Amino acid sequence: MNDIVETSGHLDADIHFIQSKTTSYLKLIQDENEKIHSIFDDNVRDFQGDNPVNKKIKNTFESKDFDLFCVLNNGVTIVSSSITPAGNRFTIRDYKVVNGCQTSHVLHDCREIEGIEQVFLPIKIVVTENEDIKTNITLETNSQTEVKTEQLEAISVFQKRLELYFNAEKNSIPLYYERRS
Repeated sequence: MNDIVETSGHLDADIHFIQSKTTSYLKLIQDENEKIHSIFDDNVRDFQGDNPVNKKIKNTFESKDFDLFCVLNNGVTIVSSSITPAGNRFTIRDYKVVNGCQTSHVLHDCREIEGIEQVFLPIKIVVTENEDIKTNITLETNSQTEVKTEQLEAISVFQKRLELYFNAEKNSIPLYYERRS
């Protein structure tokens, strides 16, 4: 799937959304010796190692939940100076992965897992020669409001039921329960 998003003409960039087989993506990030090369230089963070998020990504691969990966993972963002289509393939030049360093490294580390080639990776490719746009894409795709681990509990079935219970209770002294900040 390669969808091109048409812009109003004010944006000096083209945006492509694709789902790539992991084998194709690995060719993009690895050199001929299967070592990851320097396409992550413009990423705001280097690989963070065996942290809890990377462990979850790795667990998805190791448990062979390949179909789930593309819906659980936000994928990667690549900026490129040019793209040349050729049938159902294309060539990108002067590219950097500006978001997705963690996913890329875990995928690289798990590349020998049997069946990994079945995994699809969501990829957004932004093609522009405008360096300011490239920098802003890097900054914005790596910026989000911090979510603390305990805040993730707010979406559990128990918390939702507890909220419904408090909302349904009619007491002379009202009780309130807030499950989300």
